[in-house]
Amino acid sequence: MDIRNIYQKEGQCYFPIKSIDEEFYNYLSEHYKSNDGTTHLRDEYWPGSVEGVASGFRFDASEEWPLTNEVNYTDHNKPFRVLDLKKTELAEEYKDWDITQTWFYSSVYDDKIRRGRDNIVKYLYDLKDDELISDDKIELTLYNKHCRFDHHTDGPEAGYLCSVVIYLNENYDISRGGLFDGEEQLSPEFGMCMVQDMTEHDFKHGVTEVTSGERYALLSFPMLKGMKGYDN
Repeated sequence: MDIRNIYQKEGQCYFPIKSIDEEFYNYLSEHYKSNDGTTHLRDEYWPGSVEGVASGFRFDASEEWPLTNEVNYTDHNKPFRVLDLKKTELAEEYKDWDITQTWFYSSVYDDKIRRGRDNIVKYLYDLKDDELISDDKIELTLYNKHCRFDHHTDGPEAGYLCSVVIYLNENYDISRGGLFDGEEQLSPEFGMCMVQDMTEHDFKHGVTEVTSGERYALLSFPMLKGMKGYDN
């Protein structure tokens, strides 16, 4: 059974990008692949207050039931070291709370990334060239120590076609955490992609807590023309 058949039957699929678009895989390998000790992605996408770069950090936590207090913290366009220090402070301050999400994000404005992402979606849904909107958000995400995303669902009410996560770490060490956490746990290995339909499915998923190192991925929520997601 090929990838499209699996996806259309199951509503989700974890697969090697090379099997759909080898040119896109090669571009990712040349420009976005991350190895231990490399900082080019972090330095480029979290430089601080630089025109044309929209980056930030998200931290959410809540007290255990039956208490209802919660904290939702977002910060933008500061140097990575500043954001990372704040993350560490929050993780310590709220260590006894239920930390539901902690991660870094930065907008990606790269036509070749968009084209490659669109090729994947068009293949899985058997779409024509003009059926996807051309200005949805694509983000580079970074998870390091303390970062996680608890189990959650997005579902049809979110107003998107699907979620697409493209993994960028070569030779990923799964003992560090940062695994895709859905019906099964999967390694975020370079060149692999997870796509989940959001029109007819509501998959529970998340990212396990990272204990060391840096985990990079490209995240996006493609839309057909006429769809209106949360950000629109």
